[in-house]
Amino acid sequence: MCGHISVAAVLLAATTAMAQSELSPKGTPAPSQPAVGGVVDANGTLSTKASESLPDVKELIEAYVQATGGSAAWAGLRGLESSWVWSLDTESGTLNIKADVSGAFRSEMAMNESEWQESQGCDGKQAWIEDAAAVCHVASEAVRTQLQMQYDPTAVTHLMSYAKAVTTSGEVTIAGRPTWRVILVPKVGSSMYFFFDQETNLLVRWEFSRPTGGSPVLVERGFNDYQPVGSLMIPHTIRERSRAGTVEFKLESVSAKEIPAAMLAMDECAKEAFALAAPATRSADQDSHRSDGPMHENLVKLIGPDLMTASGQAIDSRVLNDVPNVLLYFSAKWCGPCRRFTPQLVNYYEETGADRDFAVVLVSSDRSADNMLEYMKGSKMNWYTVPYERIQPSGIKQAWGGRGIPNLVWLGPADQVIERSYVNGRYVGPNHVLNAFKTRNGDSAEASAAGS
Repeated sequence: MCGHISVAAVLLAATTAMAQSELSPKGTPAPSQPAVGGVVDANGTLSTKASESLPDVKELIEAYVQATGGSAAWAGLRGLESSWVWSLDTESGTLNIKADVSGAFRSEMAMNESEWQESQGCDGKQAWIEDAAAVCHVASEAVRTQLQMQYDPTAVTHLMSYAKAVTTSGEVTIAGRPTWRVILVPKVGSSMYFFFDQETNLLVRWEFSRPTGGSPVLVERGFNDYQPVGSLMIPHTIRERSRAGTVEFKLESVSAKEIPAAMLAMDECAKEAFALAAPATRSADQDSHRSDGPMHENLVKLIGPDLMTASGQAIDSRVLNDVPNVLLYFSAKWCGPCRRFTPQLVNYYEETGADRDFAVVLVSSDRSADNMLEYMKGSKMNWYTVPYERIQPSGIKQAWGGRGIPNLVWLGPADQVIERSYVNGRYVGPNHVLNAFKTRNGDSAEASAAGS
């Protein structure tokens, strides 16, 4: 998959695994066996310690609470608004966060001397990520849990509420200091490690695996420089490390305050992402499905009056009203994976002949109209494209695009998404869509032969 390479690769969508840290013993236990020697309580939760020589998890959390301000101070906190500066190699920027204790938050990250920016949000129940193209993507339940634990300022004080199983598993030395290691198996997702300094009782590290479209990315978040914010003590330096690099965050300003719910509510971009991610009802005969108005009425409105061919000829966009299915193909000449997939789509298009019940529409990410047409001609794309000057203002990328390309989206007659290259925010690729499309008339043998 082709996409932007930036600090976002470290924080939001890294797809490579981090090298094992010499300071951090790994070997995450399977969810069915979170630890050895613990005691399961009446609720089925392992909430004690692996041996009698280790402190109970509840004791560690209570010690942390007392070291950082006490129960009363934490109970009085309603939310935090904070501003951070970050740096990664030669890049730097800002991170602004508004978060309350319900798990709702908004974060906005920008890069200095660049138009790049991304954001994350959660209304307390559902989380989303808005990419640099201003397109929102639904966060999986596992990612939502991780983000809520990351942004909720009181998360460590009620760590048990996230746990299906949790136990103190042993003693580990980090940077020359002894720490207690806690293994937590969340209700959703993979196990996590938390490290509490034995002398100060402060949380000094959190390790977890963030699920992605490929291999999970292993992340270490180190917490340093605890300083007072009102009656509380919170870290003023955070270092987040993965295979992609180490991002250092420095706290510039912070205010303990109640964040109005309206500031954390789902915005239109997020609402659209959740609407598009809703499972489409697929009928036995897609060709018989019709919308109340003309087919692809919304898509045609977004495109405008004209489509274009590879030769530059303008075609009335209402030609899409005559076919029940449209395959939107988000692609570009500069994208290697796109060039590998495009011949498959071209071959299938040519094999189906003139009586085909679908149209293909290219939505280009090329850097110029000339590059787009060169790509179409060179690849023998005998289908349509959205005119280059209409691609961004049309909103098609915001409506159906993903975080990267190649991306194939199958739209039914009412512009409902039937199949797409992103499923619940996870990239499954264009072959998934093309193979599904080939089976719409029961031709499963051909799709099976196509492979991936």
